[in-house]
Amino acid sequence: MTAGHIIMGIEERKTREKEKRRYLILRKAKRLILERGIGSFSMQDIALACELSKATLYLYFENKEAILIEILEEAISEFTQVASQRIPVEGTGLQALQALWATYLELLGESQDLVILTGIKNYLDPEFPFGDAQASEKFTRATAGLVDLIESLLHRGMSDGSVYNSEASGRQARTVIMIATAVIDTVSRVPRPQRDTVLMRNSMRNTFELILRGLASDKVDRSTLWLSQ
Repeated sequence: MTAGHIIMGIEERKTREKEKRRYLILRKAKRLILERGIGSFSMQDIALACELSKATLYLYFENKEAILIEILEEAISEFTQVASQRIPVEGTGLQALQALWATYLELLGESQDLVILTGIKNYLDPEFPFGDAQASEKFTRATAGLVDLIESLLHRGMSDGSVYNSEASGRQARTVIMIATAVIDTVSRVPRPQRDTVLMRNSMRNTFELILRGLASDKVDRSTLWLSQ
C-alpha cells in the first residue's frame, strides 16, 4: 500500500467520523425538541446529550439556529418526497391537495417526530413574513421543495377549474405553509408527554379543511371537502 493510499484511507475515515458525529448531533437535538419543546434547550444541552464538549459542537454548527434549520430541511424534504409519491395523477388539483393533507395527517398519526419538527419555523422567525429578513430567507430556502409542490398543485387546480385563479400562486403556497406551521408550532411547544395526539390531528384536519375550502372555486361542492377521520 502506497503512502497516498494510506493518506486517502485516513481522510475517508475522518470524513465518515464527521458525518457520523453530525448525524448524532441532529438526532440528539431532535430528541430534545420532542421531549422539551423547541425553546427549552441550549447548545450546552445538546453537547451534554452528545457527550461532546461545547467547543466540539461549535465545530459542526455555528449556533442552535443552524441545527434547527438543518432538521427543518430534512423533515420537509422527507415529507415532500413521501407526499409526491402518494398524490394521484388523475383527478383535480383540489383533490390532489386533499391527498397532500391526508398524507400529512397519516404521517402525523404514524410518527409525530417527523412532522412536528416543522414547528421549528415559527421558533426561528415567529413574525414571518414580516419578521427578520435573514430568518425568513432561510425558511424560504428550507421549504422550497414543498412550496414548489403545492404551487404545482395550485396551478393544476387553476387549469381544471377546481381552484380559483390567482396570479400569485407562489405566495398562496407559502401562505398555506405558514398557516399549517402556525398550528404545528402550537403543539410543538407542549412537552411530549403532555401532547394529545387526537386533539393535535383534529386541529390539523380542521385547518387543512378550511384551507381547501378557501382555495376551492365556485364550481366545487364545498360539502365534499373533508379529510377522513
